[in-house]
Amino acid sequence: MRFYVLFFALTLVSSHALAQTIFDNCKTIITGGLRGYSIAADSSSALNTIFDNYCDSSGSVKTDKLGIGTDIVVSSIPIKFAGAFGSSSQAISNFCINYQTVYNSQSNKNSYQERIVQRAYDSFDMCIVMAQSGVVAEHTVESISRVNFYLAPAFGHPVTVRGVSATSNMVCKGQDPDAAAPVEITFNGSSRLVLSDKTLGMVCTRQPTKDAADNSIFEEAIATVLTDVPPNGNYTIFMPRDTTLAENQASSLSNKMKTLNEQYKALTEKFANISLQLSKIQDASVDDVINGTNSIGSGIPGNRNRMPPYLMDPDLDQPQVKCPPGSFVSAIQAFKIPVPSPKGLVISDLRYTCRSVTK
Repeated sequence: MRFYVLFFALTLVSSHALAQTIFDNCKTIITGGLRGYSIAADSSSALNTIFDNYCDSSGSVKTDKLGIGTDIVVSSIPIKFAGAFGSSSQAISNFCINYQTVYNSQSNKNSYQERIVQRAYDSFDMCIVMAQSGVVAEHTVESISRVNFYLAPAFGHPVTVRGVSATSNMVCKGQDPDAAAPVEITFNGSSRLVLSDKTLGMVCTRQPTKDAADNSIFEEAIATVLTDVPPNGNYTIFMPRDTTLAENQASSLSNKMKTLNEQYKALTEKFANISLQLSKIQDASVDDVINGTNSIGSGIPGNRNRMPPYLMDPDLDQPQVKCPPGSFVSAIQAFKIPVPSPKGLVISDLRYTCRSVTK
């Protein structure tokens, strides 16, 4: 009796561990898979897609979307939007409420990035559906032109592949798991395979076109693996459009970037030197007064309390009228006095301040 109890317990643990591994495979689609396209899991494009999938415009939760895999989605939501929660459904509810204002205030959304994220979530949803049946399905983008796909049946539950549908710019190849010897085949809509104790692996490659500048243009490519996994076991692989520059353009761009980096470094050093100089500015002298710069004459150093009525050709080269050597005028203030004829105000004094830079 003890033997059977122990065996049953081990079976439960193994099944649980296997299930966790299957769902973890799904997680990589919306995490590492998006990073491959320089899209962070907490970017606005990713969060907008989560909002579209799990929330309505009023900030309420689309309850039909909650279920297995929700906790994986929650792990991609920043805590400031998820808030404090005791369950994944509560976290989604908090997100819908907290992110609604952000979502509605966005006037310039990156619609193509959101398309990429949405396609990733489509694959994620199907991966979760298959994982619930014990089926492992996953794809990994290896490069701008190449993606690989892996499919494994559940224990005791065969999976039938009912074809692979791909866009015209993509070809999917792999080995026939039923062949006695390794044979490479091209998968298409007519491919039929029954996987019971074997797995399926294939590599899909998309071909670029060239533009006038010899750049390689990769248009969108889609491959859908059709299976009999209920309720709709069609797993879709999406590769967004992309471009690789021609070698001469890439080299030219690299040189320009190098030049810009060098210019930026020089400007940074120059700015640091100017900041250092400004930090050393100090007062060079007390306020000095120049009197009598008006229509009657031009000022001379003196005291406003003893300003003569007429001032004649002052010597503007004398020390009192200039800042000390090595300093500069930092401020000037004018003082006006009323005069009887013509009636009005005239400038009587100019007060200036000198400053200098310490070494």
